[in-house]
Amino acid sequence: MFLESAKTMGHYNAWSWSDILIRWCIEPSFENNIVTFKHYVCSLAHKISLNILINAITYINTTSKLKFKCNSIFSYLFVHEKIDNKWRNLTGINEILKNRNFYMLNQEFIKRGFGLIPSEYYVSDENLPSIHDLRKIFDTELEEDGSQFRKRAYLKLQWERLKEQIQIAKNQAYFQTSNSNQVDGGKIRRFKILNEYILDIPIVRNILEKNISMINAYSPLKSENDLTIGMHFIRYQANENHASYSSPDWLHQDDEPLVFVHLINLSKTALGGDNLIADIDTKKVTHVLRLENDIETLVLNKNVYHAVTPLGSRKGIAFRDVILFTIEPSQTQQHK
Repeated sequence: MFLESAKTMGHYNAWSWSDILIRWCIEPSFENNIVTFKHYVCSLAHKISLNILINAITYINTTSKLKFKCNSIFSYLFVHEKIDNKWRNLTGINEILKNRNFYMLNQEFIKRGFGLIPSEYYVSDENLPSIHDLRKIFDTELEEDGSQFRKRAYLKLQWERLKEQIQIAKNQAYFQTSNSNQVDGGKIRRFKILNEYILDIPIVRNILEKNISMINAYSPLKSENDLTIGMHFIRYQANENHASYSSPDWLHQDDEPLVFVHLINLSKTALGGDNLIADIDTKKVTHVLRLENDIETLVLNKNVYHAVTPLGSRKGIAFRDVILFTIEPSQTQQHK
């Protein structure tokens, strides 16, 4: 009801913006209102007082009960480009985005099964130039992966939680069960192994550090000391006559309990390449998400099914470059 009331207000400041946000967060029918409210927020994003919005979000961010929902607003606004670049320079926003606790893989995430992380969580003024170096890796270091329209390279790491140590895994083979991948599962796959120098690229180093920080606090993996990290560099390459497909190419669950999908580059002429989220019980698609900006990230656990739609091109060659960052207990890979 409060949404309808908010829409009928003649003046945007007539009803405290912080009240609107807080009422939204505690509304019993939050899940039913989330899409409606986000679209409403976006429609007003350039019209309301920036200070009102910043103060409201900052206040809600200090209330742990509401933090995830506050961050959900923020992620949506940034990821979907509903607010312009001048917002990104405001201290209040940057402080929240750069805070290591801005995005946590909390109980809300565990239940929901997926979450979006805006690029600002990973990208800083210091590491921004290195995105260019990261893109070069996709141009020069990947090899065909079962199709001329998909290329891949791989690096497997071992992380020892108690010692806070990361090292290159001795065994660089990759294995998926046939349950998670009916196309290429059930067999050992070997990709081109990336040189470990990629870990020295500032943006890659920050992705690794930020992800490990979140994983370290992720309760389902808290009891695991030895964890395996997989870094899959994948390029989907399409033209006007040939689409590029993922493997697997439709709804599935990964073997790994946690997967980060980091977008590195998306051609302006690209069609498709959207992420689908489906209900765990019915496999009905509930969300269609599109990562469009550098280092925007989708995080997935095993409480949803997911897929990526084929990539096409409006004109010429189109690319979609991603890093799949997977994490799993090391003992599950002993046979791999």
